[in-house]
Amino acid sequence: MTWRDLIENLELKEPVLLGNLMVVPLEGSLNSREFGLLHLALEEGRARVRELGMVEKVLVENPSLDDLFVLEGEELLGARQDRVAVSSAVIPAREELELPVVCIEEGRWAGDEPLFRGGYVAHPRLRSLITLSIRGSGKVDQQKVWREVERKLTSLKISSATGSLHHSFTYQEGTLEELYGGWNPGERVTGAMAFTPKGLLCCDILANPSLFSGEWPGLLKGYALDALEERIRGRRGKMNWQRIAERWERVGKTKLVRRLSSRGKGEEWLLEGPGEIGRALITEDGLIYASIHPA
Repeated sequence: MTWRDLIENLELKEPVLLGNLMVVPLEGSLNSREFGLLHLALEEGRARVRELGMVEKVLVENPSLDDLFVLEGEELLGARQDRVAVSSAVIPAREELELPVVCIEEGRWAGDEPLFRGGYVAHPRLRSLITLSIRGSGKVDQQKVWREVERKLTSLKISSATGSLHHSFTYQEGTLEELYGGWNPGERVTGAMAFTPKGLLCCDILANPSLFSGEWPGLLKGYALDALEERIRGRRGKMNWQRIAERWERVGKTKLVRRLSSRGKGEEWLLEGPGEIGRALITEDGLIYASIHPA
């Protein structure tokens, strides 16, 4: 099965304008497989994420009866330093899994909290950087991630004693909600393309509307961070329907170029196309998640 086969049933719907952020919903259901969400399981005490004594890995414990889904770029906060998940993964029920992560808090390696808690989802520019890094060397360049976190904090005029990306969300929380809050996906929405006047930020697709709605608040916060930066810089522009449709057609032309090592259930695909790069998590049930970014 090709990438185009996996997404052929999705339909572009009417764009939603949130300040200088345009969200184009994608409707359809790719498969009906249901998962628990790691960030909710952490909040409810149904799962645990622990330190392993190294920056690049954490231990996810899933004692529940549900497989748990974690999104690439999803924040894991606390413990000795804040991290984000490098790749999307499905953690099987009643199993433990070593999850690859990358640090987003350069100035801290200390703390009394034994466990991580959930957060938002990193902004598209950082997620794209991680994918490009994996394409080039097969692993994430930690120094580049720290430089991008520092750049984002500076661009948003945020001072963080430990250099934590999460402070971008907390310090700008009111502004992000005022400018970009207020829209919830409909019952059939399973993905979204996010645009600013500069162009496409990213395209995120999940297996079904239930999974998408659970991840939407975190994804939107990440989109909003990049949109807010462009607003501060005073960038202007318009996005018309023809350009949106053309970009969606380009997303459909991306192809599998490499199968990557993955953790948990399924396999991860590296996707490339005419100006796009992305990754997808595929299981025997079909597409679970995909993200496409400008290359």
